[in-house]
Amino acid sequence: MWSLVTLTHPPLGPFPSQVRFNADEENGRPILKWTYGGYLTEPRFDYVDLRMRLLIMQLMADDPADRPGIEELARIVRKKVDGPWPEESDEQTREWAREFFETPGITGPARPTQDDVKLEEVIAALQRPGVD
Repeated sequence: MWSLVTLTHPPLGPFPSQVRFNADEENGRPILKWTYGGYLTEPRFDYVDLRMRLLIMQLMADDPADRPGIEELARIVRKKVDGPWPEESDEQTREWAREFFETPGITGPARPTQDDVKLEEVIAALQRPGVD
């Protein structure tokens, strides 16, 4: 999830930071928890849904007891999936998915063409005397 949101690898030697979550129902004070996802609070990730970022931060909590269980995670995801999406229509979502999956922003190796060097030619060249 981290890499999908940030489009980067987590920093080397991850360090937890305290993040303020929903207020405690008993005393109304914010709950501070240690998480390895605190990086997602930076303004440059404001374009990502706040609830999504908070969920990722909870999933990356330092203390496993602070992480949502599978049932709670399923409930959160189902509520979001089944809920209304006033920000965009189904067609906009389909178009985004089509563009995202058909034209990825990260380039990979080019698909070989018939004009490319054949594997046998590369192997033969490497086997010639004087080629290490």
